[in-house]
Amino acid sequence: MQSSLIQSIKKRRDFLQLRKAKNSIIGKFLIINFKSSNLYNHISLGITVSKKHGSAVKRNFIRRRLKAIFIKNVKIVPKGYIFELIPKDIIKNCDFFCIEQDFLKVIKKLNCSNHNNQLSIVNI
Repeated sequence: MQSSLIQSIKKRRDFLQLRKAKNSIIGKFLIINFKSSNLYNHISLGITVSKKHGSAVKRNFIRRRLKAIFIKNVKIVPKGYIFELIPKDIIKNCDFFCIEQDFLKVIKKLNCSNHNNQLSIVNI
């Protein structure tokens, strides 16, 4: 498993800097905020699940699913970026496969925009 190259972001100021960069890709179930990092062989990941998703048990379940999907597909995620995954409210009714397919679609869009140097807000 390549989870050793994934670092966690936990500080509020890191999340605020990430949102201030205003680079995001919006999928059906996820919003991914991202910005480039100084660490070119590492990936930083933060997951934000708000209280509108339910109790702490439900929020942690969503968080564990998103982390598992990210680790499972870390090979296709571009290195040298900081990511914040924000699930939409409809993610509660979806299974693992649907969320993973949406994540792959969003990352593919990120890889395409990365090659074209068009890092801004992208809707799918």
